[in-house]
Amino acid sequence: MSSKHALWITLATFLLLIFVMEYAIMQNTNGVFSYPLDDVYIHLAIARNIAFYHVWGISPQGFTSAASSILYPLLLAGTIKIFGAHIIIPFIINLLAGLVFLAALHKWLLQQELGPVAQLSILLVVILVTPLTAIVMCGMEHMLQILFCFLFVTKFAEELAAEVETEKRGFTWQLYVYGFLLTATRYEGAVLIGIAGLITFFEARILTALKVVVVSVLPIVIFGAYAKYHGSYAIPNSVLLKSGAPPLTIDGMINFFFDDLYNKLSISTGFYGTAATQRLLLILPLTYLFCRPAIPAVKYRYMVILLTLATLCYLLLTGRTRFPRYEAYLIANGAIVSGVLLFRYGKQALSLLFEQAKWLLIFVGVILVIPILLRSRDALTLVHPASVNIYQQQYQMGLFLGKYYYNTPVAFNDIGAASYFTRGGNLDLWGLGSYEITRSIKNGYYSPEYIEQLTQKDSVRIAVIFERYIPQGVWSKWNKVGSWSLSSNVICADDSISFFAVRPEETAGLRKHLADYQVLLPEGVIVRYY
Repeated sequence: MSSKHALWITLATFLLLIFVMEYAIMQNTNGVFSYPLDDVYIHLAIARNIAFYHVWGISPQGFTSAASSILYPLLLAGTIKIFGAHIIIPFIINLLAGLVFLAALHKWLLQQELGPVAQLSILLVVILVTPLTAIVMCGMEHMLQILFCFLFVTKFAEELAAEVETEKRGFTWQLYVYGFLLTATRYEGAVLIGIAGLITFFEARILTALKVVVVSVLPIVIFGAYAKYHGSYAIPNSVLLKSGAPPLTIDGMINFFFDDLYNKLSISTGFYGTAATQRLLLILPLTYLFCRPAIPAVKYRYMVILLTLATLCYLLLTGRTRFPRYEAYLIANGAIVSGVLLFRYGKQALSLLFEQAKWLLIFVGVILVIPILLRSRDALTLVHPASVNIYQQQYQMGLFLGKYYYNTPVAFNDIGAASYFTRGGNLDLWGLGSYEITRSIKNGYYSPEYIEQLTQKDSVRIAVIFERYIPQGVWSKWNKVGSWSLSSNVICADDSISFFAVRPEETAGLRKHLADYQVLLPEGVIVRYY
């Protein structure tokens, strides 16, 4: 087998898995393309409004900082401007990014002097443990994050190692581009950039470290200034509300260091994403230490340090989700670096150990890897039912609102599809798409009275909400007209969404619209009226 064969086998496997999985999903969504997350519609809504209304927001009415990515909505907007607004566009972009990533990874593995079998093994393992197919099918920016993280980490480690060994100064322009794209893709990229800056600083390259950090964080600074100009926070609402970072108060920091710190590093939340990332925190340094007797190249040490510290920061500062996607860039790149170390130096390192130690190390390695494999299993088995759930609930909610309340202000707490299919000035009760709500949550005055003020100010006519996630005092004065419930739910925030007439005069019309739309609902949706 040649190196070309390794690449073609990898690409064929990748594409075949994705198309088989998508075909199976579309058999249960009446041929409609669906995603396993509603969040992709947030990006689509922002991108559509940028392309057609020149507004960065979930509605054409005004600016809202609802996305954790700067680059991705712009990329979608450019594509929509050229080809029109199509739901499948995020999937196509992710599929292309996945192919580019695998090709770039294969090229890099060749440069590491690995044989075809080692190349194919690492490529297939990365597809499995990320898992790359599930990430592509999400339609989010995480595939781009994996790509740019790989390009930045490998380029940074190689160039810094070359500088240290040859006493040269300064990085090539490609590294600055990768750093810029990394932070523009997701805000977590700033953590990797900061760690890279510290490593460079401690190698006595202060000016170079400063340049890397300044150039790389430019997207965050520019967008922050743009958001402040429009009266919002410099940091997106989604980052402020979903982050697992501790409050910057004395009590918050005490609780973080004496309670949260231990829990985040040692206790799983019930899903394998957290446990897998915790194991990665051990796997990376242990793999390097295992191979150390074989004297690995210096660049691998930088890669391990960078990814280990990034994993630590991720565990301490990031929130948890049902779908294992936020940690995917760490799992993918951790698997790459660990795989290369083992294939290049593992055999020699084993030969330097006692026979008993070999089996002990293999046993420990298997134990550490198990949560990562279980995480992949969860992700791959979740994609199909989650995509069907989104089609049954969020997609139908978006179509319903687009059909009957296209330009009508609506209150809701799951903003993706509902925003994409409408054009009204909507109110997000969770805060991702509403600055006023985010501010009230952060400053502690979120209350039924404040929500009532906002619904009056924004002329909200109806509300579509998950009742248990909104204080009862918020919706107790509204007229509940109906609800849609899922007979089987694996991904949606709640099994049931409820429809309320915020204003009494909307009750009869909402009831009629729900009754008319009921015949269009797919199987698995249970309708109730009140």
